[in-house]
Amino acid sequence: MKVILAVDTYDMNTQLHPSVYEELKKWCGNLKTDVQPVYVSRRAIEPQQTLPPAFQEFAPLKMLFSGKSRRQEADILLEYAEEQKASVLVLLSKGNPKHEKGRFGSFAEAIILRSDKPILFLTDSSNRQNPSANKVLFFTDYSESSFQAFSIFLDQMKSTLPEILLFHALTLPSLAVAGSIYAQALNLLPQSYWETEEKKAYAKGERFLEMARMHKYVAKQIVMSKVQSVPDALVKVVKQEGISLIAAMVVNEHPTTHLENPIWICGPRAVGS
Repeated sequence: MKVILAVDTYDMNTQLHPSVYEELKKWCGNLKTDVQPVYVSRRAIEPQQTLPPAFQEFAPLKMLFSGKSRRQEADILLEYAEEQKASVLVLLSKGNPKHEKGRFGSFAEAIILRSDKPILFLTDSSNRQNPSANKVLFFTDYSESSFQAFSIFLDQMKSTLPEILLFHALTLPSLAVAGSIYAQALNLLPQSYWETEEKKAYAKGERFLEMARMHKYVAKQIVMSKVQSVPDALVKVVKQEGISLIAAMVVNEHPTTHLENPIWICGPRAVGS
């Protein structure tokens, strides 16, 4: 599987933790032939001759030059990925994925929304405490796009029989309130409502679990009711379950960006929506 590894465009001297390297190994059969490191620059500069020691198995660093806008940078990278027939784009950054309003940042946003390939987002702050863990959380709304993204994800995984946790958060239906008012509104609905919604959710998730089992992965499902904050609920589950990788079909609020774990995302174009 061909991987395009996009080095941070702001820091040519990015020194990433070896755990990032180990995460990449899970996705590739041969780092030297399957991974192409790429640096997108707005100006002509001398490329580094070598990458950090942990990345010596990679092919030589490829320099691409773009215009002044983030969109142009994204276009250049995506065009190159298409030429190389890449299966996934990996975005690396020394920074933290916690951005304003839960966003990834302008360059990553441009890539996610415009790419017809999935994105694996890794940063130096990615969870290093349990690098040998092999447990994946797939965040879903049970939509058809999410199911297509799940199918792509299963096809791309190189891990050896990981455990997959399908996660869904039940919130109030289309109610434009927040804060303490929202918290109070949660309790206005009877418990029977939440129990019924949970049963519906578990039923919708069965086809996801069946597909995972067909790929010979261990899979289970968690549905959380009365969720006031989706990001907070996600953080709680990730910590409780010891998740090493998060995967999702991109959603408007990007709740996955509140976490430091490696994140695999399938944008709207990647699933044809």
